[in-house]
Amino acid sequence: MKTIKYCCHKKSDKKTIYKKMNYKNAIFYMLTVIVFLGIMVIIMYTYKSYSMMNRQESLEIRIRSMNDFINDFNNDVHRSTRISATRALIALEDHVSISGQYFNSLDEFRSAFKETFYYGSINGTNHSLMKDSSFKDYENKVSANAKNIGMNFFINVSNIQLEQDDPWNVLIIIDAQVKLNDSSKLAYWDFNESFVTEVPIIGLRDPLYSINTFGRVQNTIRQANTTIFVEGTNTSMLLSHVNNGYYIESVSAPSFLMRFYNNISSSPQGIESLVNIRELNDQGLTIYISRPVVDYKYFSGAYTADVCNIQNMPDWFKLEVSDLNNYDLGGLNYTTC
Repeated sequence: MKTIKYCCHKKSDKKTIYKKMNYKNAIFYMLTVIVFLGIMVIIMYTYKSYSMMNRQESLEIRIRSMNDFINDFNNDVHRSTRISATRALIALEDHVSISGQYFNSLDEFRSAFKETFYYGSINGTNHSLMKDSSFKDYENKVSANAKNIGMNFFINVSNIQLEQDDPWNVLIIIDAQVKLNDSSKLAYWDFNESFVTEVPIIGLRDPLYSINTFGRVQNTIRQANTTIFVEGTNTSMLLSHVNNGYYIESVSAPSFLMRFYNNISSSPQGIESLVNIRELNDQGLTIYISRPVVDYKYFSGAYTADVCNIQNMPDWFKLEVSDLNNYDLGGLNYTTC
């Protein structure tokens, strides 16, 4: 009996050992699976995080690029406006000089300026001076540059204003909606803006001269380089001023823009020059000896000189009494006309 009991006890131990081994194997397998799954989760999370970071970084880079594009446009648009506006004013002066006709009103002149500035044409006909220089041409260039770097650029100009708030510059105000979007739809800009650009008139021709001299005497706007014209009885600076066709500020005179539509009223932005009668005579033009030589007074025919024979000045140099102080002539001898 002892032997039989002993044999039976041995079989039971083997089963127990086998069960324990199976249990350990199961635990090991489960731990292995858990570790493997954990590693896979970590790998997938890391990959997803890395992909998101890459996407975020790409988006940030693209946004910065688009923002730089907008900033560059905001700066460059003023340069382009100055070019287009200057050429438009030259083209319009050329137009009135050839036609011999002023614009009928400020509104008509502004309308003509808008057409020339934006489209490069006058009365529907392209002007050679505006070739590749109109504001519309500039828009197309910016759009083409945007497409080259995977962006879509669009500007809708709703209004163009031409103003003058100082004697030597005009203002161009462009009201526009600007849109920029990325070709892959990552980001976009959409805003309204008024672009205000100051354009100097120095170097532009005065239409008052061009029309009234049939284009034979063309005077460009050049600001006087002195405010002292006479020292004692020395009038050399004033003579130089006349011979060079320089301009001074004068609130009694019309502004540069007013000269395009023959408005000779006074303006806070007024400028005036002194007509060189000798130069007009050399061009075979009719001379009006009774008129003051202040440009708008001489060419309008609405004024009569009352100061003649001014000391140390040519005999054709005549003014109104109200002009004397503007040119430091009050201390010189003169006679009434």
